[in-house]
Amino acid sequence: MRKGLIILGIFIFLINGISAVNYYVRDGAAGTGDGSDWQNAYTSLPSTLTRGDTYYLADGSYGGYTFDDAESGSQYIMIKKATESDHGTSVGWVSSYGDGLAEFASQLIFSNDNYIVDGQTGGGSGSWRSGYGFVIDGRGEKGIMGGGGSNIKISHVEIFGRGDDAEQSPNNDLVYLRSGNDYHLSHIYLHDAGRTPLHI
Repeated sequence: MRKGLIILGIFIFLINGISAVNYYVRDGAAGTGDGSDWQNAYTSLPSTLTRGDTYYLADGSYGGYTFDDAESGSQYIMIKKATESDHGTSVGWVSSYGDGLAEFASQLIFSNDNYIVDGQTGGGSGSWRSGYGFVIDGRGEKGIMGGGGSNIKISHVEIFGRGDDAEQSPNNDLVYLRSGNDYHLSHIYLHDAGRTPLHI
């Protein structure tokens, strides 16, 4: 009986692993735009993301984003900066897609649960102020906003704000967690906040 349970567990694990899909996002991509590889990458994150899947972003400029996808148990959605050593498929891949940074032009809002955002590079001993795979322009008002989502993991991200321009931007918090819980922030460089770097 125990052998049967082990085999069933392995089978379920393999089915779940097979169902996960990688998608590709590249600023300026000119293929079919179905996200299937680097040649046919999305030009921005699609409006609806799929639970259990990973979205790789190449170097480039992208808009802000609200993560509000329907939850499915404890399945995460992963957003990763593509690098030479970790970029999913090699179809259409060019090394220059992964040797710089991907910048979000405005805030990231987490309205639902279970997301991982990993810039993959930057931070750590000797490089706390440089080399981040993801950079967020937080000068509009916020950089990262907790909008009710929980179980959010964010790493290797630089966020910058409006500096001491508090008179014009009194609410310029770089990370503003007004609701939700279980946020894990690691290797984050926060600088030039108009009010606070981290507001909980």
